[in-house]
Amino acid sequence: GMISYFIFQNGFLLAYFTKLGFSGSEVLFLLSIPQIVLFVSILPSAFYSDRYGKKKIGLYGTIVVVIGMVGLTLFGFWGLNQYYWVVFVLISVLGLGESLFNSSWFALLKPIIPIDIRGRFFGLLRSSWQIVTIVFTFIVTQVLLINSSLYIFALVLGMVTVLAFIRVIIYFKLPELDNNHNTTEDSLFQSIKKVSQIPNYFAFCCYMLLIHFSIGACPWVFNLLQKKYYHFSDGDLIWMGNMLAIGSLVGFFLGGKINDRIGPRSILFGCHLFFTLLL
Repeated sequence: GMISYFIFQNGFLLAYFTKLGFSGSEVLFLLSIPQIVLFVSILPSAFYSDRYGKKKIGLYGTIVVVIGMVGLTLFGFWGLNQYYWVVFVLISVLGLGESLFNSSWFALLKPIIPIDIRGRFFGLLRSSWQIVTIVFTFIVTQVLLINSSLYIFALVLGMVTVLAFIRVIIYFKLPELDNNHNTTEDSLFQSIKKVSQIPNYFAFCCYMLLIHFSIGACPWVFNLLQKKYYHFSDGDLIWMGNMLAIGSLVGFFLGGKINDRIGPRSILFGCHLFFTLLL
């Protein structure tokens, strides 16, 4: 199910939108839409998941993602590349679905996973889906090196849609152990005000803003350079995105071990310095 999220990062959608004939600026804007939607909707999604149930809101999110994926798949099969606004709407729907899902995912799992194995569980969970996406992307890369027609792109999106639908079924079977929904009379804005008063909350928000502002769009920019100016094939472009995922997987493994030895502050400082040198 996470492949529907990963195709935004590994260059597949960038190659797909380029194949549809969209300009570089249009492609970058489309790829940024999920983050814009997430920014606008994550707090309301979290608020209503506390009010009406984490599993219910998350389930709505997985269903909305499937709807968006179905639309993108049909768009490719029908070749409606002149309707840019349709893609804009479909990507916005995908972003909303991911926001609804992400707002309650960890809160839903917290009471299910025992605290003594929680770290190992989430580490294994992330590693497992990243390995699956790497293998999936490798297969897609080999297919696109043989045939990179618009029909093949749509066919791959159809496979991702099926996997996203399977995620809905699996998610539906998860129990919601914490049924104590928030029944206070606080409005959404009152709840946001309370959260904003948590010590160091705004400092953390500023830190995350700077991180995303400085390096958040780098994979998309690099992919666009590879496609538009270095003339990488669609298969090579997506393989570069796969290398990013492999590096991330190795980084999580090594970072966890280093963190236990020297602490997170030194790791973060070293990573920021390394990012600066690379850029």
